[in-house]
Amino acid sequence: MKPRIILLLAALICFASIQSVAQSPDETRVKILRTDQPGIIRLVYAKKINDHVAITFRTKRGNVSSDRIKGNNYPKGFSKRYDVREISSHEFWIEITSPEMTTIYHIIPSDKGEKFTAHLEKTIYNHVLIATK
Repeated sequence: MKPRIILLLAALICFASIQSVAQSPDETRVKILRTDQPGIIRLVYAKKINDHVAITFRTKRGNVSSDRIKGNNYPKGFSKRYDVREISSHEFWIEITSPEMTTIYHIIPSDKGEKFTAHLEKTIYNHVLIATK
């Protein structure tokens, strides 16, 4: 009886370890990172850009700033720094839009504005549907 239980537990542990390794990686490949400079954030877009990427900074009152990156020059993506010290709101959102997807990060700065916390709020994939006969 005991060897069966041990064998069953071993099989269960092996199955659980396979499931934990088989988790899908972060497909968005869009990250908001801190920098050493207060009030400066770094946007990393680690995907091939076919057309363009639009970056919009928003508060609860509306759009604050925007940027547009053309994709022809960045076959592996890009990394860009943004100065967010001029945004007077305590919290804001960064929307990164490409023809393939839209990613929205919620940014909450610290009280002094030196550090921040970036939360991935939403990712919307724009898949093209193909009809067949």
